[in-house]
Amino acid sequence: MTGGGLARRYVQPLFEVAKEKDQLDAIFGDLEALDTTLKQSPELKVLLADPSRDRQAKKNVVEQIFSEASQYTLNFMRVVIDKNRNEIFDSAYKLFKEMLNHHRGVIPGEIETPEPLDEVDYLKVKEML
Repeated sequence: MTGGGLARRYVQPLFEVAKEKDQLDAIFGDLEALDTTLKQSPELKVLLADPSRDRQAKKNVVEQIFSEASQYTLNFMRVVIDKNRNEIFDSAYKLFKEMLNHHRGVIPGEIETPEPLDEVDYLKVKEML
């Protein structure tokens, strides 16, 4: 697994709660939505990074945007904002995905071929793996 120790210290407890509460997929989806939103909205990223902005105002914005997120994901976001560690948001999705893959025994990989695989060959490779 990759990722900085600081981000891992925030993401690991979220992962453990997700396992305990049987919400791995839901929280993974929340973090994917967070990652996508931050990549598509530089304004939100700037707002979260601005130390002059009130932390409660930041939490209110995040709670509005992610109102459908799990309470555990929202608590994670609140803690990150309270600790002024918004850079953790940049790696949370990737770290959670790595933890999820490890938990499920999934090893990501890529297949390179000189020509695109047709459906039959793709299914053969998939079956072998």
